Amino acid sequence: MRYNALGGGSEVGASCNLVEIDGCRILVDAGIRVGGARPGGDPVDVLPDLAILQEWNGPEAVLVTHAHLDHIGALPLVHQAYPDIPIYATAPTVHLMRVLLVDAIKVMAIKAEREMECPLYDADLVVRMFNRVVPVAMGESISVGNTVKATFFPGGHILGAAMIGLEGAEGRVLITGDISATAQRTIPGLVIPPFYPDVVIAESTYGSRLHANRHREEQGLAEAVAEVVRGGGYALIPAFALGRAQEVILVLQAFQQANRIPRFPIWVDGMVRSVCEAYVNYPEYLHGPLQKIVRNGGNPFFLNKTTTRAVTNAAQREKILAGHPACIVASSGMLSGGPSQFYAARLAPGEEHAILLCGYQDEESPGRKLLALAEKMEGELELDGARVPVRCRVEKYGLSAHADAGELGGLISRLKPQDVVLVHGDAAARGALARSLAVGTRVHLPDNGEVLEFSFRGREFGVWQPVGQKDPKHPGGIGQGAGLDLARLWEYLVRDSAAATRMYTPEELAALWYGADGSVSAIEEVRTMLRQDRRYFSPDWRYPFFYRPRKPGQMALAHKREDLMRRYRDLPGHLVLLRDEGGAVRAGVCFAVNEAGFEAWKVGKKSSHHHAESLLEVIGIWEFTADPPLPQVEKPRLHRLIAEMKPVFRRLKPQQLWDALREAGEKYHPLDYLMEKAGLDAGSLLDRLALAWRLHAHPDYFECTRSDQENMLYRAKDRQQGEPAEELPAEELADRMEQNEALKLAGELFPPEAGLYRKGLNRETGEMTLYFNFPQPASRQYRQQIEELAAMTGWNVQVHQEAHHGALAETARSVLPRDWSVLKTPSIHREPRQVVIKCEIPPGAGVEEVGRLKATFLERTGFQLVLAGEDVKASPAANLPAVEGTMEINQAYQLIRATISDQGAQVYRTSKKQDPQGAFIEVSFITPEVGERYGETLRVLAGETGWRIKINPEPNQNEVKALVRGKIPLGWGLVKEPGFFKDKKEIKIKLCRLNPDAAGELEEVAREILSLTGYRLTWELA
Repeated sequence: MRYNALGGGSEVGASCNLVEIDGCRILVDAGIRVGGARPGGDPVDVLPDLAILQEWNGPEAVLVTHAHLDHIGALPLVHQAYPDIPIYATAPTVHLMRVLLVDAIKVMAIKAEREMECPLYDADLVVRMFNRVVPVAMGESISVGNTVKATFFPGGHILGAAMIGLEGAEGRVLITGDISATAQRTIPGLVIPPFYPDVVIAESTYGSRLHANRHREEQGLAEAVAEVVRGGGYALIPAFALGRAQEVILVLQAFQQANRIPRFPIWVDGMVRSVCEAYVNYPEYLHGPLQKIVRNGGNPFFLNKTTTRAVTNAAQREKILAGHPACIVASSGMLSGGPSQFYAARLAPGEEHAILLCGYQDEESPGRKLLALAEKMEGELELDGARVPVRCRVEKYGLSAHADAGELGGLISRLKPQDVVLVHGDAAARGALARSLAVGTRVHLPDNGEVLEFSFRGREFGVWQPVGQKDPKHPGGIGQGAGLDLARLWEYLVRDSAAATRMYTPEELAALWYGADGSVSAIEEVRTMLRQDRRYFSPDWRYPFFYRPRKPGQMALAHKREDLMRRYRDLPGHLVLLRDEGGAVRAGVCFAVNEAGFEAWKVGKKSSHHHAESLLEVIGIWEFTADPPLPQVEKPRLHRLIAEMKPVFRRLKPQQLWDALREAGEKYHPLDYLMEKAGLDAGSLLDRLALAWRLHAHPDYFECTRSDQENMLYRAKDRQQGEPAEELPAEELADRMEQNEALKLAGELFPPEAGLYRKGLNRETGEMTLYFNFPQPASRQYRQQIEELAAMTGWNVQVHQEAHHGALAETARSVLPRDWSVLKTPSIHREPRQVVIKCEIPPGAGVEEVGRLKATFLERTGFQLVLAGEDVKASPAANLPAVEGTMEINQAYQLIRATISDQGAQVYRTSKKQDPQGAFIEVSFITPEVGERYGETLRVLAGETGWRIKINPEPNQNEVKALVRGKIPLGWGLVKEPGFFKDKKEIKIKLCRLNPDAAGELEEVAREILSLTGYRLTWELA
């Protein structure tokens, strides 16, 4: 018997165990390292040493203990190298593997875009891998290579986790995987197997520690959350999506139900929700009380929907933090990614908030660094791409799902193996556990890649064959040999409330219908029919290889939708009024229909699909301007129509319309009849849209029905005469895209040469402000993109009218011929819109050349270029004389700005401030270090104006970052936003494509940045 830890031997992560018994090579787990860099900053290879598999001539099978990524993350690569070998795991583990690997693919795609990381694998490879995955029942034995028996024993830890026993003529080995001896709220603890191994390969994550009392830790966590929420703050619990998050949800719910803490919202975000659904799919693996809830059709994690709520989209997150104090349970547990980073970045600076950790923290993870900062009571942490100060409450609670030192020692003592191999732990944990084991037990602490060999006396046993999945009520399958009938399969499943709420894979549905006789061709038949006929089973929108039986009510609704859309086949090319997913009335341009609904573009929304019943009124024909129609063309047209419609809409008062309809009697009337009553033009799209929108926006005044000809009919609703009208706010006429998506779209619409260096949003006014280097030319040249941005996002787009002074100065230098020596930094004069530059003009430079330079500069910037020796129109404050006493403050501002500008610097802001000595003028430079260079000038200005003058001690971070971005050539591959470190007076950048020959050029940029800001520029290569 031989053993080799390809990964996860002397570490926590990348678990990958290769065992050879009777010449049969078996790989148990193939995970990745989920942490960042190793201590000391050394880069980390996320994969185990898979090359060893080739040295051993590859495995004959893969067995999986459980679904955490540090045990399954490299499985697709193993399958890629050995595509014909089977992969065995318990049914819940197979389900969870699908969820976690799909999420891992999404995360890798994001990193590929943001950080230029190459993904390990893609979705196609994962799909192919699952064709070789074989579910195994817990407690079941299978035959591997016809020589080795493998048995799956309950391991606790998470749903579906198993210890795996291997038995052959050369001996027995038990691989624990990750285990938990203590029962959790979701699942029971491990069961000591009726198996007497010669070798135990045991995890040792907590081999040097004993867990605190579980109940006390749960109570401490619940009370801490309640205390924070009572104080008006938010409590963030970063939790591993698989296992820990479910425990946390149940803990908080239990304490609320027992009235030991108040009721408050518990928001669940990230992959947690998908994992909760997986737990509900396998009630037989859960604790008794949870089993009962699930079998009655409930979801124990969202029992009280008024308190425990799922976050369904990114836009919700900002609304949650702007709402009532609450608890947020979000992945990931180490703050290394996922929505927990988003929340932590916003909550960490607030003393009223808390971040409560409840799981293992890798040495280099943000969670571990956060704990270290909490001990110092100060510091900053990089979260969600920015450095944020940590002032919030930070605590750690022990809700571990790993066995501790005592439990591991007790298990090994009961099993009485001759040899123990300790893996999945650091040096301290493995060493401490090794010392605690019984005298006479041979203990091995292998490094990754180290081969261990064992020899035991032979044993005899029979040969086992894998058992096919089948429904115990129908051993031959419920189809009883007949061809696949999805309607019958659906009817069978919806009779049982628990079965009706489950998600199924095509393999599971094939096993239910065909029983043990389900073949690869039968599975493919099921998969094909599920794609072609979605009346009975609907694919999960996040994980399309899972299917749910539709509820009977859904089936009836689907038939109703199909009937309705058959009558609206000609809807494309029409302006429609609809009710969107949020329940608001919206205008849309329909461009396609399907059997259940239609596709329509709306202002400010990316989504375009609408169910049939959301159609409120067909307003009229919409002539497309291109074939095929394009949203970037049609949305701006719709945006303009709505803007023109608003005055008509507001003139249509609900009370007056109600009175007119009331006079017409109880009968329902079409829109054309009401158009005439309201004095509107029935042939005008604008008028028709305004009236239909007003009628549907006030269901308390009007009701409608659909005629047999599919026309909408309206009448006045019964209500008391003279009830006050409810005016609809203007913003209800257009929806706004989520702010981060809107800003991202703004960055995509404008090319780099547009000079868009900053974007800002005002949520109260609904305005988006674009900051261009040169706003006047940009407003003219990119008018179409600005209008398109407003239409696509629903935000009112404004262009900031101040030009970027640094860009003006740089452009002034760039337009001059190389042989014209610049003598002084260009001077910016805002009011006359002039840039003055003193330079030596070579003899022979003609008037035409000078005129051409000026015309070029004016066209690019919207500013006039004034050269040395020409008549310069001075800034109004430039020649103000000194006055006695205190100068009028606006004149003082002008004098300060003009004087500093003439000396080659830029004043970003002048403002009146107050201190114990009275009023003073604060002058803001790009950094206070730059301001100090003009200290003598400011002292003279203080004497001339009579005002005390101080330099703003805070740097203008945005301007500094914009300056740095502008100095870095695109070819160098600037990654993310420059880092700003005020205390160190340092700006840090990460580059991914710097040519070694450009090192000197980068040094020159650093010297220029230091000169312009007083800050050092440092860099690293991605």
